Amino acid sequence: MIFNTISIPLVKKILLSLAIVSLACGCSEQSDNNNNISDNTPNTSISNKVGEQLNKNDALPITENKKENQTNKSDGLQKDSLEYIKQEKYFDALHSKITSGTASFKEIRQALSDRNIAALTNTVHALYSMRIHRHVHKLLYDMWDLKKEKHPDLSWDLIAKAPTRIALASTISRIQISETHEYKNYIRSHKYDEHEFHRAQVVVSLGLNGDPVDVPYLKEMAESNNTYVVQSAITGLAFMNNIQARDALVEVWKNFQKDTRADLILDVLAKAYDWVPVSKNNS
Repeated sequence: MIFNTISIPLVKKILLSLAIVSLACGCSEQSDNNNNISDNTPNTSISNKVGEQLNKNDALPITENKKENQTNKSDGLQKDSLEYIKQEKYFDALHSKITSGTASFKEIRQALSDRNIAALTNTVHALYSMRIHRHVHKLLYDMWDLKKEKHPDLSWDLIAKAPTRIALASTISRIQISETHEYKNYIRSHKYDEHEFHRAQVVVSLGLNGDPVDVPYLKEMAESNNTYVVQSAITGLAFMNNIQARDALVEVWKNFQKDTRADLILDVLAKAYDWVPVSKNNS
């Protein structure tokens, strides 16, 4: 099978070291109330994570603060209970093995039984690292077709939901070299979902897929007022690694000089595109 090689070697190490804060921060699936960017917003910037995950394979890194932002508790377990913490560590370890491409098929299925929708979504993204394995291909398509009878141990109720399914569509479309319209259309159908976690998934997925036609939408989200979506959109434009995405980032940076996102954009531009302004207005 021929694989889609959207990941660009030139920026692979840098991009894979960027922690996508919004994938966890947005997982509350709340509305946008009280989530606007302000001058006092803490800069949980992607650049703070640079260097932490170098030499990882092609997968989205799991975010450090997912435990503080999840709503899908593990089947009634209290968040602060020892059993809950133990279970979280277990799934984190499985995710790390998937990200490094060393997980067994049994471990992959165990990871896909996670009841934390943010972690489960990250795991589905990370399955791109396992793309050379035939059984993983079959599993991805079974998940897309919701063939529950073939893998009854998976968290099917969460896999069927938009955030996880968006990640699944992205992973499949990155692996499959042609006839990806079904998956990309599904991702794009959620561009204006109410929940910020869904929109964060969309911008990251479109960024990973790398189609320049999606640059205007990612730019629109990078200029929006939701912290999670803004950070994710900036990340998505970095993942794209094309001149249209670079120019969009430069334009957003110029339009938000006094906003906290400006510093984040400069970091991304320098690391993903080797671009720095000549002057404040780059003139």
